[in-house]
Amino acid sequence: MLLQIVIFIVFFGVLIFFYWLFEVLFVKERFVERLSDLDPMRRVIEDKKIQQKQRKSPLAGLSKLVPKREGSKMASKLIRANLTLTAEEVLIYKLLFGSVLGFTAYTVKQDYFVVALMVFGVWNIPNIFINRRIKNRLDDFNDQLNSGLVLISNALKAGHSFMQAVSIAARETQGTFSEEFKILLKELNFGIPIEIGFSNLLERVNSADMKLVVNAILIQMDIGGNLSEILENISGTIRDRQKIKNEMNTLTAQGKMSGFIVMLLPVFLGSTIYLFNREYIMLLFQTKIGLILLGMCVFNEFVGFMIIRKIITIDL
Repeated sequence: MLLQIVIFIVFFGVLIFFYWLFEVLFVKERFVERLSDLDPMRRVIEDKKIQQKQRKSPLAGLSKLVPKREGSKMASKLIRANLTLTAEEVLIYKLLFGSVLGFTAYTVKQDYFVVALMVFGVWNIPNIFINRRIKNRLDDFNDQLNSGLVLISNALKAGHSFMQAVSIAARETQGTFSEEFKILLKELNFGIPIEIGFSNLLERVNSADMKLVVNAILIQMDIGGNLSEILENISGTIRDRQKIKNEMNTLTAQGKMSGFIVMLLPVFLGSTIYLFNREYIMLLFQTKIGLILLGMCVFNEFVGFMIIRKIITIDL
């Protein structure tokens, strides 16, 4: 036991040393990169976000060793989650924490299944939190969207220009809607075309209702019409859709919870039996009949999940 503790301390010390070494070697500010801030097409962010970005991430040096992939799925998720991390930093966090916790699990338990389970959890937990944050921001945006459209419509009726109406909506609302429309307003003030500004907004907040609003605004700018009346009609449509969606979520909540429990129950029971009576459950992995039954269970789990998802998913 003492040897295992010493090995763990040495491993952790080496990890910290390499982290410090890469910080010294690679985290150096390049002043030429500041010129990119003069690009008018650059995404404009609020002062608070600028201050957060200026705080260097603890793993910023290591992240520079990872090749950057433009338009990656993780980078898009981080933008929608409004996080200052980069996709490369998230990958480094997963690798480091997965290695440390996996090594710790093997030192304590000396079981490859536990190590694999630990690494799998470390690798997927950040995705769960990021997806949860994206969903919360999207729900907050959609909740404020209807009132924001009413403010823009009323401001247009009062004789304000579209930019002034957007400014009023961004100032009078709160939460995600206010933040995103302030960013949109700053981008438009920097000379970015309105089509690109709205495209950036939809990239940050993937809202189906907002897509409907953006399409209506762009069409009105091409062919003309009363924008105030158009926004009022869209506001009513969005209000009805949100009402129906809330009713559907209430009616399908029990089905969602049942599907979630049924899907995780075999995994939970299998893991519990493995920890307390390994020889009993290993028959599933060491015999031909066990592997066939295990494959059938996985297949049935997948089919059941898809059926329950199809039942509780209602297109509006």
